[in-house]
Amino acid sequence: MLSLKKWIKKKRLNTEKKKEDKRINIFKKSLASCGNNLCLFGAPEISYHSRLKIGDDCKINSFVYINARSGVAIGNDVTLSHGAKIIS
Repeated sequence: MLSLKKWIKKKRLNTEKKKEDKRINIFKKSLASCGNNLCLFGAPEISYHSRLKIGDDCKINSFVYINARSGVAIGNDVTLSHGAKIIS
């Protein structure tokens, strides 16, 4: 049986996970295409969302800037680290 403290912690983690899933789903809808298991840390700055393609199992960290004016395709299993910039 779960203690009250553990139950509250589990409930809080589930709520945070649902909020994160909702944020990622909204982000995915704005892209040209996006694979499975995208992880967002912070809020990347992206111009021309509709020209950005992201593969499976990608991670985008905080303070990443992507300008996809001429189109950008990010492959599978890619991590964009803090402060990375992609400009096309």
